[in-house]
Amino acid sequence: MTESLRPSTVLPSSRKPYKVHTIDGIELVVEVAEPLNPSRGALLMCHPNPTGGGMMDSHVYKKAANRLPALADLTIVRFNTRGTSSEQGTSTGEYGATKSEKFDVEAAIEFAFNECEPDNLWVMGWSFAWPAGRDSPPTGRPVGHPVSRPTGWLGHPVSRPAGWLAGWLVGWLVGWFGLHV
Repeated sequence: MTESLRPSTVLPSSRKPYKVHTIDGIELVVEVAEPLNPSRGALLMCHPNPTGGGMMDSHVYKKAANRLPALADLTIVRFNTRGTSSEQGTSTGEYGATKSEKFDVEAAIEFAFNECEPDNLWVMGWSFAWPAGRDSPPTGRPVGHPVSRPTGWLGHPVSRPAGWLAGWLVGWLVGWFGLHV
């Protein structure tokens, strides 16, 4: 690709907004960015803690959705957890400190498999998203382990090698695909 990537670069993809319902009746705001070529898999991006400003439109996730479909043929699924607002809209419900957000992650995983039909799905998140994704039950389909910052939830250490993997993955995405902050 010869085009220079700038902070506001948006590369071609098919973007669609969705509303997804959880098992407990919450309506989630979701966006799917699919590559124009056949997809090689999907990343389900769980945002950071909304009490600290986390949302589906966090700068790294928004840039990933604007670039990775074209650069890596990956489908990007982003969503706002219950009670979270962003440019894309507000999901219904109230913040549940990861207790009820596990239903949001479960609904997003099911949606990603049913709507996007990926061969591979990786759940990605940090901070607040770690326990919500970690505690979601298996779907009977291949889902990559959630990844997180090394500190996990509220400073507790991560019991898997996901911490270093998350740092590497986010660093790789930022460096390789020009997701400069």
